[in-house]
Amino acid sequence: FRTKANNNRNTSMSKGIDIPIDALITQLTAGLWTTNNCQFYGRVFRNEFNGKIQPLYYISAEESVDPLKDDRKDAQCFVDVMPVRKMYADVIEAEVRLLFMVNISALYPGVSRTEGIEQIMKDVISEILQSQFEIVQMVSGYTAFNDYIWREDTSTDIGLDHVFRFDLKINYINC
Repeated sequence: FRTKANNNRNTSMSKGIDIPIDALITQLTAGLWTTNNCQFYGRVFRNEFNGKIQPLYYISAEESVDPLKDDRKDAQCFVDVMPVRKMYADVIEAEVRLLFMVNISALYPGVSRTEGIEQIMKDVISEILQSQFEIVQMVSGYTAFNDYIWREDTSTDIGLDHVFRFDLKINYINC
């Protein structure tokens, strides 16, 4: 399992962390499951309650979206930047989580669950390897979401059969 692409990898350093995050989200939107109903959110605000995080994606200064448990999507993801960052002079190293919630049968109908998961992982890894991010590890199942608060709307029956996250690393220069 490779964590870096070959010569296609963009290794130039960005100014600020949101530039490569926005580029990755644009890339995911253009490259993943384009005929399906998907939503790839960018960086979320970490709203903390009792040691858990409620991720909020701000559409505007007044409007935000909770990206968890949206049963209207075949696939969705969001980006969570970890609050602690290492600094080396003017270079900052950040740990970033890219969290996915997918409906396997909607993305890959007619294949087994295992085959669908393998294809989804292959798709996502291929896109990440073309970005400025380096894959550190992958966590699958609800363990990937242990730090987060699921929306308390118990009437929502999510049609998601697989959740996972990639822990990524990136170096950037502060603006």
